[in-house]
Amino acid sequence: MKGRFRQSHLTETTERLNNPWIGWYQIYTFSVNETFHPQNILLPADQRLVLLRIHLGIRLNSDLTGQNLHIIRQILSFFASSGFDIILRFVYDVQGLGQESEPTLFSQVKRHMEQLSELVGEFKRDIYLYQGLLIGSWGEMHSSRFLSSDKLLALRDIFEKKTGGDIYLGVRTPAQLRMLTPKEKMADTSLCVFDDAILGSSTHLGTFHHCDEKEWEKPWSRRQELPFLEELSRSVPIGGEAVYPQDESILRHSVEELKTMHLSYLNCCHDPKILRYWKQSRHNSRDIFRGMSEYEYIGRHLGYRFVVRSCKIKKEQNRYRLTVEIENTGFSNLYGEAVITLIQKKKDKEQLYPLDWDPKQWHSGKTIKETVNIPSIEGSLLLKMQKKSDQSTIFFANRELEEGMVILGYGG
Repeated sequence: MKGRFRQSHLTETTERLNNPWIGWYQIYTFSVNETFHPQNILLPADQRLVLLRIHLGIRLNSDLTGQNLHIIRQILSFFASSGFDIILRFVYDVQGLGQESEPTLFSQVKRHMEQLSELVGEFKRDIYLYQGLLIGSWGEMHSSRFLSSDKLLALRDIFEKKTGGDIYLGVRTPAQLRMLTPKEKMADTSLCVFDDAILGSSTHLGTFHHCDEKEWEKPWSRRQELPFLEELSRSVPIGGEAVYPQDESILRHSVEELKTMHLSYLNCCHDPKILRYWKQSRHNSRDIFRGMSEYEYIGRHLGYRFVVRSCKIKKEQNRYRLTVEIENTGFSNLYGEAVITLIQKKKDKEQLYPLDWDPKQWHSGKTIKETVNIPSIEGSLLLKMQKKSDQSTIFFANRELEEGMVILGYGG
């Protein structure tokens, strides 16, 4: 009967979604002093995210050369053209010898930051997140002579000025983020946190403090920091790598910890011991993921995971009001730019309705209702989401998909 709408079976899949900006990643390490050989690189088939760690050299007390910068461009161009979203970290050290590896003078560190930030600005479409401010062991912003607030602020200001402030900038701890961001400007910050000691201890090996603090720029206790990270994760990504804990009782709640931190991305190679533990452990829940390994469960929930739960139609005068209910079952949110389109297929014709819905507001653990008015409901209705920069598909976690689009239902 004309005007009747039949909703499709909108059920969640247990499949892993190879979506942009999220999930497991692995590290590729290169040096600006070695020829880049792309033919020797084995690329992951089931990941969209990579961390490129580019070694600048030890005690580099001179500017980067044109050849150094050329090699960096080659590296970035290769991974960008291969379809990966890039997390980028430039480092002076790859052996855990931060202070011994850094330039003697801070003025030289600033000069390197200027050179590198200009280059990063050229690839802002492809670099999702920049980690660290050059300094410290492995570029992790610890074990350095240049960790005072004035020096960190100087490096951050150079980066934002040269890149235009359009790239997420990750620092190692919440305290460092607060050091760089006044409390009244938190709502507008593009700074985020990469925690490379997740689960290593109750304080994440010093990421958090043992005692409660009230000062904004000081490290806070776990009890204070986790709510801070939860609020931060509403607008910027959080990720890093996990470490097998000193206290094994932490393992019982490890997946819940990742969820509480609202993680978007996690290293798939480090720490092998905790990764092995997750692969051998079964996810014990009452939902569709019961019995899956914890490793698989984590991989499916890092970042956003959007499920269309229902689609309802209401006739209003000479139009139809479509209400779509969407749940984000992932650990965190979507932070990149995406576009959503409603597609109506009638016989061999298609009508496209660009939607002004903002999936960045579909927060983790929440169910959202979005609406749109259309003139008719004849044919099939489908929902499509794409990455804005290259129009690649962002998959919903629904079973009923047609070329990556959710089939909402059928009208007639």
